[in-house]
Parts: sequence; structure tokens; C-alpha cells
Amino acid sequence: MRTTDGGGAWDAVYSKRLPDSTYATTGLDVTTNYGVFFDPFDSKRMFIAYTDIGLFRSENGGQSWMSATPGVPRPWVNTTYWMVFDPAVKGRVWGAMSYTHDLPRPKMWRHASPSTYAGGVCISGDGGKTWRASGKGMPPTAATHILLDPASPVEARVLYVTGFSKGVFKSADGGKTWALKNNGLPAPEPFAWRLARDKNGVLYLVVARRSEDGSFGNSADGGLYRSSDGAEHWQRIRLPDGVNGPNGVAIDPEDPKRLYLAAWGRETPNGAVQGGIFISADGGNSWRNVLARDQHVYDVTVDSRHPRTLYACGFESSAWRSTDRGKTWTRIQGFNFKWGHRVIPDPRNPAMIYITTFGGSVWYGPADGDPRAVEDIVTRGLGYGR
Repeated sequence: MRTTDGGGAWDAVYSKRLPDSTYATTGLDVTTNYGVFFDPFDSKRMFIAYTDIGLFRSENGGQSWMSATPGVPRPWVNTTYWMVFDPAVKGRVWGAMSYTHDLPRPKMWRHASPSTYAGGVCISGDGGKTWRASGKGMPPTAATHILLDPASPVEARVLYVTGFSKGVFKSADGGKTWALKNNGLPAPEPFAWRLARDKNGVLYLVVARRSEDGSFGNSADGGLYRSSDGAEHWQRIRLPDGVNGPNGVAIDPEDPKRLYLAAWGRETPNGAVQGGIFISADGGNSWRNVLARDQHVYDVTVDSRHPRTLYACGFESSAWRSTDRGKTWTRIQGFNFKWGHRVIPDPRNPAMIYITTFGGSVWYGPADGDPRAVEDIVTRGLGYGR
């Protein structure tokens, strides 16, 4: 903030207000965000899912922004974790919203039980301009992810939502009513975090860890689960040896047995171990580590236009790119913000990517890096940025 009268009045210098009452950043905003989303029916309408300031919308391709939370219950406005558009119905979109931010970091439940978290699902019929709560059958919960089954009937969409400490909720009527689907998940409070679906409809669930060092116990610490019957039953998939911090999972769109796992390193007296990126070519029966240089990988993204191209990001001042289905990885030169969340390919320009961050707003740049970038990351040891 800046004052020119000795503190009598203050103006923001991290953003500027435009004549149409929208805002444009100056690059100084300090905000955490989880995803960048694009309206499939309007190429200029896009969203950023923020923490603390809630959901924001742009109607001009990202040139300026406005709050997009009208109708969201006030206790849920703080954080939007995810959104999903109906690809067949213009204007229909669902959002996963919560009062509690910064999940799944353990600091968030050291002083407050996740069972007390507020949040839920909201639905919009006008492309995210206004919202209404959509949660009959879903108690208050920190909703952190929402997944749409694209094969479900348009008039009765099937949706899945992760409720942190509650589990997985399913709706078969477009979000009007919900039912808890926890058969096979750890009791009593599964830290359901992220979902994924393969081309055959098989679901994968990431359950966040409860302890940073693995001391909570293997049976109820972080886990990966699979359901082949629409979340009616869940089966635990064995994680790579020593891994207790699964954070994201992606599936090869051409080969459903090929899984990509992003893992947060397990803390030891000598630093984090068993983090990075792991690949399974047999549906999770066996794993191999393909990126150990970054011990705190937040998520893995498959480029839907080029399934051989993958991206990853984490908390080691680096974003990563692979063009051989994850066998080898190259640091994306030019991105060096300490805490990255996930990489999102720009659907309008294949040569560009967005990177969401913890506390650094959204970065935008070339997908294969900028060779002219002035780097301030010193590579040492295993090669990850410090």
C-alpha cells in the first residue's frame, strides 16, 4: 500500500482499478491459488481459484478481473479450490469452496480439527457470474476438488467431491443431492484431497497425509485409492516404498494403467526423502521414481493435446516438463518462484502455460522455458533449486 499524506489515506499498488470497475494486477499481488479455468463456450471468460479473496473472473481473456463470488455463502467465500464446467450445457458450472485455506498442509489442523471446517459445493447457471449452494446431503466440509463424469446424462450429471476429513461425496442429479461414498476408505476422517478419472471411468482418490514424518501410522496416513464402480467401493493402492505424502495423481489418457504420482517428501532429521514424481506402468502394482531432484512436488499435469507431454511443479523453486511420458524431466527455465502449485497449459496457445502458486499469484510463460531468462537459482547436490 502507498500513502502520500503521512498515513491519512492509502491506495493499493499491487493492483489498479480500471474505468469499468475491474482490476488489473501490477505484478505485486501476494495470493495463493489452485487453478486457472476456462469457459468452454466463451474463450475470453476465465477464472482463478484464489485463497483469501475467493474466486475471480475475467471477461476479456485475463486483461482485467473482478470478484466472482455473488451468491456463495459468506463462510465459504475465503477459498475456491476447484471448478468444473459442463461441456454440453452453456453456463453450467460447479465450484468446490471452503472457509479453510492452505490445505492439505498439516499446519491447518494443528489447532483446529478438520471436522469443524466449513464449505461445500456451489452451482452456477450463468457461467460463474452468480452462485447458489448445492449441498443437500452434504454436511459442512472443506470441499477441495470436484470431478464431473462426462459420460453421465446431461439431465442427471454425476459428480464427485472430496470433503477434507469427510470423504468422497457423489451426486447423480447434477449436484442437487449428495451421498457419502467411503466404503474402503480409512476411518473415521479420511483427508480426501484430489480425484482423477481414466478413460474407462475408473476413479482414483488421493488421501492427504496426517503426519509429515510418517509417524501417524501407515494405515491412516497418506494414501491412494481406486474405485471401479463409481465410488461404491474403494481399494487401497500400495504407494511407493517410504512415500507417505501423495499430493496429486494423473493418468495417461491413452494407457489407463500408466499412472503419474506427485509426492511430498517425508520429513527426516536429514531432510525430505521419497518425494518427487513416480510412474506406474501396471496400474499401481509397482512404481519407479523418475524425478527425485524435487522433493516437494505438488501436482502432475498431462497436456490433453499432447499426452506425451507432462508438467509438474512444487516447492523447490522449479517447474518441470517431460516430452517422453515422464521418463525424463527438464526444469522450465525462467520460472523460479519458491512455491509452485500446478502447471496448466493454455488452451488458446499451446506454446504457453500458467503456473499457480502458494503466495505468488499466477505466472504465465513459455511452455518449454525461456533460454534468455536471468536465473537466480543455484543448482547443487541433486540439482533442485534452493
